[in-house]
Amino acid sequence: MYSSTVEINLDSIGRNVGLVRSLLGEGARLCAVMKSDAYGLGIPGLLGAFAGEGGADFIGVARFQEALEIKRYYPRGLREVPLFIMGLCDDVELPLALDEGFVITLDSLEQGEILSREGVRRGRKAPVHIKIDTGFSRLGLRAADRDSRDIYERISRLPGLRIEGTFSHLALADAEADGAQFRLFQSFCDDMEGRGVSVGMRHICDSIGTARYPAYHLDMVRAGAILYGMKPFRAPLAENLPLEFPVRWETRITHVTRLGAGEGVSYDYSWKAPAGGAVTATIPVGYGDGYPRSLSRGGRVLVGGLLCPVIGLICMDQMVVDVSAVPSAQRGDRAVLLGEGIDILDLAEGAGTNRNEILARLGRRVLRRYWRGGKPVSELAYLDEPAYREL
Repeated sequence: MYSSTVEINLDSIGRNVGLVRSLLGEGARLCAVMKSDAYGLGIPGLLGAFAGEGGADFIGVARFQEALEIKRYYPRGLREVPLFIMGLCDDVELPLALDEGFVITLDSLEQGEILSREGVRRGRKAPVHIKIDTGFSRLGLRAADRDSRDIYERISRLPGLRIEGTFSHLALADAEADGAQFRLFQSFCDDMEGRGVSVGMRHICDSIGTARYPAYHLDMVRAGAILYGMKPFRAPLAENLPLEFPVRWETRITHVTRLGAGEGVSYDYSWKAPAGGAVTATIPVGYGDGYPRSLSRGGRVLVGGLLCPVIGLICMDQMVVDVSAVPSAQRGDRAVLLGEGIDILDLAEGAGTNRNEILARLGRRVLRRYWRGGKPVSELAYLDEPAYREL
């Protein structure tokens, strides 16, 4: 038995995919980003929602191992969607990624030469996208450097490679800076085309860029958080978009304690019962499960239809809630950590982080259960063997 469960509505995910597609200009493709275990919600359970009919044109991940996991869990009979590794592979992973048929990101001549040799040896061309750094300063050939265009051209001439795309990433600082990045990216690509080098698909937008800048959609967008129902900020295209947040996280009370005035709770007694005492409930979820320790002050849990404050320091495996306002609370009662009035944005702001991190924190001890048509259809239980099962 798992101490807490995240329920994921696959119908909501599917509707979100359709809504994002409705934003795109004609010919723009959709890359559904499933990095970090599909934002913590579980790759195998969500694959069908993203790769089914009406789904994505590409699936994007950050690591070679994530692409392998997707391939391992790919549902039988589902259309094959290219798997795009958006981060850099290690040198030793390049031939493996080629053998698996993954779309590979390059940003150096050195890795291009390694992949070229492997492609020639196998008698095939590796599909690659070249990353261009237009100001995010993380990965990519620096567009502002004089020799970057020469390096790009040398990569393009290598045998055993096929450039399918060229991409960059907006810093999303403000519209002026984003516009400068976009123009620099387009200028770089135009310069390469002027040299007779095809740059393939151009793409620069993530979820926020997709919803803020329709003119920047180009040939593809890489949508992540927006597909999981998290509406981008300051994004005109998303203001009236009826995105659905598909997640509810719940657990059960394991213990109820009646405290007298002044009695402390958890480490350091950072919380003590007021005059008249208190009733507290222990729930088997802690920061080891992904609930942020920083919510030791300000966290709220829904018990008996009421929002009850988290009290004392959150532990690795458990935390305590003041349920004095719910006199009927008892062991076995349901406690909701996310959903049903507990908004992920409020949770993230209270924890001093963003919404993506709240989901990505979810640990292996949390059961993922997937719903479709009002019924549970599958589960992902990482501590079981096999971990994924259809119901």
